[in-house]
Amino acid sequence: MSRAVMFWLAVLLVFSGAAILWVGSKYRSPQDIAIMVDEGPGSELADDQVPPLTEFELVDQLGNTVNSKQFKGDVWAGSFFFASCPSTCYNQNIKLQQLQAKYADRGLKLVSITCDPVNDTPVTLAAYSNRFKADAANWHFLTSENADVDYLKRIGNDFFNIMVAQETHTDHVVVFDREGKMRGTYNVLKGEDQLELNQMIDDLLEEPVKEDVSVEESSEAKSPSATPTT
Repeated sequence: MSRAVMFWLAVLLVFSGAAILWVGSKYRSPQDIAIMVDEGPGSELADDQVPPLTEFELVDQLGNTVNSKQFKGDVWAGSFFFASCPSTCYNQNIKLQQLQAKYADRGLKLVSITCDPVNDTPVTLAAYSNRFKADAANWHFLTSENADVDYLKRIGNDFFNIMVAQETHTDHVVVFDREGKMRGTYNVLKGEDQLELNQMIDDLLEEPVKEDVSVEESSEAKSPSATPTT
């Protein structure tokens, strides 16, 4: 076979391959293209592959940054609310006000996280917290500095094991021990749960402070049974 024939055969093969690739890309489905993008280098992890949060950082009613790691060595209770909620959140925070009055001198810390960060700015939370005579040193009303609702959802799901959405939350209070382990979840609007909550706090405050305690990934203790409230 002459060199000229071999040359033109090579050219024909190149153009044929290019044509096949062009046709294939033209008729490739959007789903196939998305899969290729997701599997490429540097692609983001899917939602179910994102590691769960083991700590969080928000801003309190004084504009100060609060990181959950700072509660190392403390017994603390956390819950979700939003300031414009006319009934459930108010009643829930009245119960927390009672906990503050009873246990603040013994070192209990309270953490109330808004699920309406767009409207609940630190200034708004400062005014709201005054309704409950909250001591900012012991009771933190927290919001997302960037009004990041998705981040608050992750905090609720990963850290507190409860469902949170924009202006949607449960009326449960989650209690953590000095090592940062979840020890119970209680509906403070139910009398029986309120009594159990108080007993748990009493027991945890009586536990001796361990040296070099660290905040560990929270584990489920008592799962909430109530449906979300709005």
